[in-house]
Amino acid sequence: MAPASRFGRTPRGGLAGVDGAYAGEELRVRRGPDGRPVALELAGARFTRDPGPAPAEVPPPSGVAAG
Repeated sequence: MAPASRFGRTPRGGLAGVDGAYAGEELRVRRGPDGRPVALELAGARFTRDPGPAPAEVPPPSGVAAG
C-alpha cells in the first residue's frame, strides 16, 4: 500500500499535497448549489484523446518489448 499523503493550505486558500505521491498536486473541493462540498477532485495529469507520439527517451514499461 502506498504511503499516505498530507495536504496543506496554499497562499490562495486552496489545498495542495505537501508530501507523498500527491506532493505539489492541487486538491479541489467541488461544491453543490447550496455551497456544501459534493466531491473532491485530485488529478496529477491531464489526459486527452490524442496523446501524440511517445518521447523516444522514455523506456517501455517493465516486461514490454521496445519496438
